[in-house]
This record gives sequence, structure tokens and C-alpha cells, in this order.
Amino acid sequence: MEDKVVIGRRAMLLGAGPVTAAALLATGTPAQGRNGDSYAPAFFTASEWAFINAAVDRLIPSIGDGPGGVECGVPEFIDRQLELPYGHGAFFAQLLENTKEGYFADPLYGGNRGMAAWKWIGFPGARADFTDWLDQAGRAYPYGPVSISGRRG
Repeated sequence: MEDKVVIGRRAMLLGAGPVTAAALLATGTPAQGRNGDSYAPAFFTASEWAFINAAVDRLIPSIGDGPGGVECGVPEFIDRQLELPYGHGAFFAQLLENTKEGYFADPLYGGNRGMAAWKWIGFPGARADFTDWLDQAGRAYPYGPVSISGRRG
């Protein structure tokens, strides 16, 4: 009879944790600020910042012509959100929620740089009137998005 090595799920997950974290940290990229300049995080330490950049890149990667979360400034958005009073003690669910929010947020808040995510999905942004297009399923919205600040994408 053959001896089989059985590894339980908990042991496998605990053993994979450091490997996964190391892989995420190895791909961390420096973030740029809203205007394309470098952004210095206010909430995160340098190693945490590297992890946040890597995690966001894994959660919303650049695929084809679609921009990724890092390119859209999501790490900056998360850093700014965590500087708010509720930011101390965030968990993965909060990280995922902030990642999605930062990807689709108005660029005024530091995410969705250049309205890239809005352009990708055809969202009009903060336009005052786009109701003529609501009942035209399958037709692309012909105008670019507009930020709350009035900047056009």
C-alpha cells in the first residue's frame, strides 16, 4: 500500500499565504497622483503601499483595451479613503469595496484617472442630461464622460 501525504485545507492556506503575499509584493508598482505626478501615501507605510498597489492590480488588472485599477488611480483613492475616520481597521471586504469604488469613482476623488473606466464601459459620468440615450439598448453613447468638476474625458 502506498503512503499518501495528506495536506489539510487550513495547512495549505496557511502555507500559501506568505507565498501569495510575496508574489503580490513583487509586482507592486509606484502610483501616480491625480495629475500624473507621483503620489506619496498618507495612510500606508511603504510596504503596505506596495501591497495595496499589487492587490489592486490583481483585483482589477489591465486587460486588452480596458484600464486596470492601478492605472485608474485606485490605490490613491483607497489611501485617501482610509485617511477618513472610518479608515482604521479595514478588512479585505473593505479593500475590495474601495477598489471597485475607486475604479468607477469620479476622478475628483483620486480614482478613475482620466475617466478611463468610464470611457471603457461607455458611462457618461456627471452629464446633466443623457436621458435620450437610456432607451437605446446596444447603441454606444457618442459623447465622452464628464467629471463633477466639469472636466471632459
